[in-house]
Amino acid sequence: MITKKDAKEFAKKHGKDGVIVFYFDFNQRIEFGYASYGKDKNHCDSTKAIADEIFDKIMNGEIKTLKCFKK
Repeated sequence: MITKKDAKEFAKKHGKDGVIVFYFDFNQRIEFGYASYGKDKNHCDSTKAIADEIFDKIMNGEIKTLKCFKK
């Protein structure tokens, strides 16, 4: 699992205000998730909202290249 801490470290290392990291693991079981980070509350709220919307579209099969994540 990739955590918010991991996303924060990545953002700081690369000098970014916000980061969204999606991760996939198809080995043992299908695992899919994301971690987001924003440098302050406004950036954090914005990156999370974007990530939630993308995550929902993937889970609902709206992004056709990732059909394996249908609910």
